[in-house]
Amino acid sequence: MAEIPAEHQTALFSATMPEAIRRITRRFMKDPQEVRIQSSITTRPDISQSYWTAQGMRKNEALVRFLEAEDFDAAIIFVRTKNATLEVAEALERSGYSSAALNGDMNQALREQTLERLKDGRLDILIATDVAARGLDVERISLVVNYDIPMDSESYVHRIGRTGRAGRAGRALLFVENRERRLLRNIERTMKLTIPEVELPNAELLGERRLAKFAAKVQQQLESSDLDMYRALLAKLQPEEELEMETLAAALLKMAQGERPLILPPDPVFKPRQRREFNDRDERGSDRGNDRRREARPDSRDGGAERPRRERRDVGEMQLYRIEVGP
Repeated sequence: MAEIPAEHQTALFSATMPEAIRRITRRFMKDPQEVRIQSSITTRPDISQSYWTAQGMRKNEALVRFLEAEDFDAAIIFVRTKNATLEVAEALERSGYSSAALNGDMNQALREQTLERLKDGRLDILIATDVAARGLDVERISLVVNYDIPMDSESYVHRIGRTGRAGRAGRALLFVENRERRLLRNIERTMKLTIPEVELPNAELLGERRLAKFAAKVQQQLESSDLDMYRALLAKLQPEEELEMETLAAALLKMAQGERPLILPPDPVFKPRQRREFNDRDERGSDRGNDRRREARPDSRDGGAERPRRERRDVGEMQLYRIEVGP
């Protein structure tokens, strides 16, 4: 901008006008006139929307649970910062999901390569910032997760618009912390709807889904594979002592589940922190202070007699040493 001629015309086009963009206009433009086009999309009946109150579990762990409970082709996870794209992508990779980050630090070649992997199915989940996802159009995306709630309603509309393409149904999930409920209400007013709240998928539900998927894989092998060779191997695996085939199959099943157990321990009971009234806490604090002052103040009725000292603890026989330092 410093190299352009003194006489020039500057036009700024932006889908949204957050404060960062407005700072650019104030820096590089003189008395700019804002042209605002009223959005014609206020509701998206083809997109099922819901939100989860982020409490009781870390957001990255909750994200893994929701992804496991959802049936989706491809998904895009929206976060607020570049570092968050990398952190969430690494967490999903550790959980076995094919995922990648998309942020402003990536050059155009790497960005195009990442999007191509998403389109052809080599990649299933994209973690992106708002800026990096501008203009993204991939029909496979059937799920959008707002991991970090957007600061304005327009960004939310653009985010969930990444799904429900080409007449397909889409799903949008929003993570909301308690201090962010005002932003949720603003989104609802803009969309002219009430977004329903959903609960975190529990361990019982996840266990049922894992078992169902495992059973489907077993059934597929039974229908499409020649198992004669493996029956012979199974006979060799059986120990010399007589062992029921069900017990051997159970041992193999335990090995086959790997690091994703089919039976999950029950979730701990989450108890939200109770809000204490300010006056109640003040009264309790003042009571404790008064108690301490009463204990410290000698009783005038008994002449201010001191409380008896505690007896020294018996530590057994000891030897005394003396060290002199200096001239």
